[in-house]
Amino acid sequence: MMFLATAELGSLNEAAKAHGMSKSKFSRRISQLEEDLGVKLFHRVSNRLLLTQAGMDYQQYCSDWYHLSKQLPGRELVENRGYSGRIRLSIPIDLATTSFTRILNYFCELYPDVEIDCAIASDYSQLAIESYDVAFIINELPLVDANYIVQKLATLESGLYISPCAMKAIGKPKSISDLANFPCISHASKTHWTFKGKQGHELFEVKRRFSIDSITAQLIAAKDHLGLVRLPKFYAKQSVANRELTEIHLDKPLQPFELFIVYQERTLLSRKVRTLIEFMKERKKELSDPEL
Repeated sequence: MMFLATAELGSLNEAAKAHGMSKSKFSRRISQLEEDLGVKLFHRVSNRLLLTQAGMDYQQYCSDWYHLSKQLPGRELVENRGYSGRIRLSIPIDLATTSFTRILNYFCELYPDVEIDCAIASDYSQLAIESYDVAFIINELPLVDANYIVQKLATLESGLYISPCAMKAIGKPKSISDLANFPCISHASKTHWTFKGKQGHELFEVKRRFSIDSITAQLIAAKDHLGLVRLPKFYAKQSVANRELTEIHLDKPLQPFELFIVYQERTLLSRKVRTLIEFMKERKKELSDPEL
């Protein structure tokens, strides 16, 4: 590993040579690692790089993983000493009944001494992130918060849907402007849908007929013919296959939903929390297309 080589050799130049890379490229990788972790791993003394306290903790973490991988080739179940205690999570209500929770279940199998304490959040704007070790948030646009580290885990493509009966009764919109004449189903906390335009993101205020902060409830309302609904495509896939819903394509595409992982910055993360964060980041493909 590049970090372990740098820690052992105490020199970016020597570590870069050992990996057959240029010093500038190698340095960027180390800087990116520090940015991802939210801590400073090295400080410079004369011509040497010395580990900070956070760097020493991370070195121990990496060494543990390296030795375990050598001892247990080909095995996914790793019994980790020192990985114990509670991790406080906040997850969106819209992911609580999907395969997202199975991913967390698998983490629990790998780390049987870690307790996962999940809280369900229906509205990001009212979420007290500081109350949790890690928060998972679904939002349309990039999150920016100087007090936390925010990283995108996955893109959740979205679509507009209507039941065949509702479409027969009220017609089919062809453009964004048509939405003003159609009853819509949406979150109670959101009055606009976001579309991709030539000049960037475009917000369009929808005519709400039924509002509830649950995508599952919105799906049911759409199948009960209450109007148009915006859903992540994985939520609507089965209903479209069963011909309970029809996807509507307008003159501009919808902005997809994004799944973010958020955790506190400038705080030395415990090994168990760092491990969970890396575990989830390695499963971006699964998170981009969860199952109900």
